Amino acid sequence: MGASIMDDRKWLDVPTIAKELGFSEGAVRKWIREKKLKAARFGRDYRVLREDYDKFIAERFAEIEKEEDQ
Repeated sequence: MGASIMDDRKWLDVPTIAKELGFSEGAVRKWIREKKLKAARFGRDYRVLREDYDKFIAERFAEIEKEEDQ
């Protein structure tokens, strides 16, 4: 049997992201709804690939650096 996407990649849930960033779960869900943070929906829950989460964080840092340069 072939490997599934679940085997090859690390998925994060909303509570984990919220705790790691120090934001509410509602804030994380808002980023997902606004398409700022790419996520997949499984039933009522969202999951975010680690690589998409890392990209989201890198983009936020780039925005902060851009604002500081102005």
